[in-house]
Amino acid sequence: KMKFQDCFYSSGTVRQLSRKGKPWQGTLKYKDSNGDWKSVTKMLNDATGKKDAERLLKEWQEAMESRSIKSAIKNPKAIKKSLGKTVAETVREYLDLEYEIGEMERSTYTQQINVFEKRGEPYIGDIPFTELTKEQVVKWLSTLKEKYKWHSIYNVWSIVKKTYAYHLKEGDITYNPCFGVVLKDNEVHEKNVLSFQDIENFIDEIRSYTGWSCNKAAFIFPLYTGMRTQEICGLRWSDVNLPAAKLNINIAIGCVRDTGDTYIKKPKFNCSKRIIPLMPQAMKILEWQYNEQLKEYQKKHPDAKEVPESHYVFGEGDGKNYRSPRKLCSGFINFTKRKNIRGKTGKHLSLHDLRHTFATNAVASGMDVKSISSVIGHANAAMTLDTYAAADEDAIRAGMDKLGNYIEDRTETAGYVGL
Repeated sequence: KMKFQDCFYSSGTVRQLSRKGKPWQGTLKYKDSNGDWKSVTKMLNDATGKKDAERLLKEWQEAMESRSIKSAIKNPKAIKKSLGKTVAETVREYLDLEYEIGEMERSTYTQQINVFEKRGEPYIGDIPFTELTKEQVVKWLSTLKEKYKWHSIYNVWSIVKKTYAYHLKEGDITYNPCFGVVLKDNEVHEKNVLSFQDIENFIDEIRSYTGWSCNKAAFIFPLYTGMRTQEICGLRWSDVNLPAAKLNINIAIGCVRDTGDTYIKKPKFNCSKRIIPLMPQAMKILEWQYNEQLKEYQKKHPDAKEVPESHYVFGEGDGKNYRSPRKLCSGFINFTKRKNIRGKTGKHLSLHDLRHTFATNAVASGMDVKSISSVIGHANAAMTLDTYAAADEDAIRAGMDKLGNYIEDRTETAGYVGL
């Protein structure tokens, strides 16, 4: 048990759970305004042992202490007192609460605050929280449709929706103005993927790339793994098992949108912590990158025979420090603009478009959707189907041909019964 002197949270404990993976959980204790003991808990998913868990607990406690919203934390239901405030004030209080109790990490928190300030607050922010009507919600969304695309509207819409859903569930309100409002997506979301011919051209440009060698490997790696940029930046050699041809996604590098500050975090979703089997192309990239990084490391350590496992695969210099996802993305887009590399939509290729290309090609190859979902870290196969299954006409044709061949191979009449 850890004691915190002169702190709002007076003590904390860590314990290892007995469920799969045996994760660590931290608990902070405090007294509410009535003098009753209360507690908040958080999963310490990155902890590798008790000492590591206690270190993460201390960091969490310090972060909680530094925040100026203790009135909301003393008792989450105390947020009810804010219901005499405006929509903007109440939404901010709810986002603060989600962040403080560990429901969202820092980059997501700052992003949602920024999204609401730009697309929510100017339109409905001054309305008293309990007085917002369904008609006002519909008008607000209609106004946004004149300026923004569906995805941008959905982002702010989901923030307001979850705030009202929380207060309805807690019994703070009896009327939810968001209930029954449907935000339809009438846009066709074509992914900016590379065709096979474009892939060949892209690879040729990578081979002739004369910039920093680490970029050469990092720029092409998601094409063969489907990894997110934050995951690529957080990949360490300890996560790579070359003999077994697989790698583990254990951490990612977060980036605060406003300041550009970076930090180590757990992957985007629980399902994002995963194992990725490596195809031969990805193996060759890692082997090449390891040799290049070893050369850099040997400049300071001439007798070294290997790169430390704690170093980052695509890190700065010899890999001791991780790369910023923002810098990696901007470096890639500068490269594709300079070489005029474009995807199917005609836009210059982004690093995330290589993830889309990987998933689209996986579908086209006939790889089962559940496996694809696992590799790219989607929450479920339905999400993968919605995003990629009909994204490419060639993939649909290949799937239909495969089905036809399947029927033909298993029936004497080739599946044709005559008319």
